[in-house]
Amino acid sequence: MERWEPADEAAILLAIREGTLAESVHLDVKRQVGSTDGARRETARDLASFAVDGGALLIGVEEDQSARTWTLSPQALAGLVERVELIAENLIDPPLHVRPREIPSGADPSQGYLWVHVPASLQAPHMTGGVYYGRGERTRRRLTDGDVLRLHASRRGVEALALEQLRDEIDWDPVAKVRPRTGHLFLVAAPLATTSEMAVEVVADREALQRAVLNSLRGVPGGLAGHDPTEAMATNLHRVADGMSLSSYRPGPDGRSLPSPGSDSEFEESIVNITFREDGGVRVTVGRASVEHAGTLWVRDGLIYAWTLRLLNLVEHVAKTARFTGSWGLAVHVNGLSGASSSHYMQDAFDRTGPVYDRDSFQRATTATFSEIAEQPGRIIERLLGALARSLAVAHVLDTPT
Repeated sequence: MERWEPADEAAILLAIREGTLAESVHLDVKRQVGSTDGARRETARDLASFAVDGGALLIGVEEDQSARTWTLSPQALAGLVERVELIAENLIDPPLHVRPREIPSGADPSQGYLWVHVPASLQAPHMTGGVYYGRGERTRRRLTDGDVLRLHASRRGVEALALEQLRDEIDWDPVAKVRPRTGHLFLVAAPLATTSEMAVEVVADREALQRAVLNSLRGVPGGLAGHDPTEAMATNLHRVADGMSLSSYRPGPDGRSLPSPGSDSEFEESIVNITFREDGGVRVTVGRASVEHAGTLWVRDGLIYAWTLRLLNLVEHVAKTARFTGSWGLAVHVNGLSGASSSHYMQDAFDRTGPVYDRDSFQRATTATFSEIAEQPGRIIERLLGALARSLAVAHVLDTPT
């Protein structure tokens, strides 16, 4: 059933007059956000309650509870969007993605209403003030321990799908038949609740795929965009099972591995393989995620960051072209890390002794909505790479605006 969403002040007034405006499992109505700490936390609880199934908050309408009637109460719009976004960012854990929209008043455009759309969050449930909230029939409610456990189990199941595809990509490492000399980066994105042929037309348009790869630099900081290997090296377009790949090399007889077992390290270090699948999935394998230099092993964290953002740009292209607005499972794996330090320390003449990573590989998975991929990729990168960046003491790399 389509949910009500007012286009303008007249639509709100009409709903009041016809008696159809009512709070529900998908809608809450408030007169104002409020400026006190308590009022901000109240708004945070309302927003968090919609994270499980999605919903909206309408601000600027007052209720007379005894008469069960509503009246328009336009609010000053200046700074109102920013206040709501800060509440969702700072008072809700994990931070909640919301989409506020101003509705100006006809009498005074500086006054009006705020429609705050809260998409269903794949990170739900969200906590505020140490409590998880969900939505009842007309009001928010505290979630029980059982509710929280079920929601977390559901999220783990979604992430497991991405991890399963990640293992498949690692097994098909093009250098697997020779002894790898550098660390490799593997990235996968899997659309959820779709068909096996969602992106057949996307895959068939070879020129569009090549343009998408070349344009995948969007938002990548200039200082990180040139870390070899880059997307410009993926010039060989060839069919693979259930999709199309762009690679930096011509594949061997098996269609995937290097042409010969004797391929040298320079060839390995330039490896890029980007696969677009007919089911909408995107998979990336990149060489030289870690490399030895002057007797020291370095993690090329800038390259890892840049390619993760490239993946999100490619996912956005597939989603828009296939008209898929659903959610995605995302996963990253980096190997060849044992004993490595961040390459950022190599660039600093005063400090060449960054923390050493004490595991051979790093792996994470997360889930994301289409709107988050398109509008807030930095949050997704933090979930995927934050732990690695903190371990290497380079968390500031992820602070670069995206």
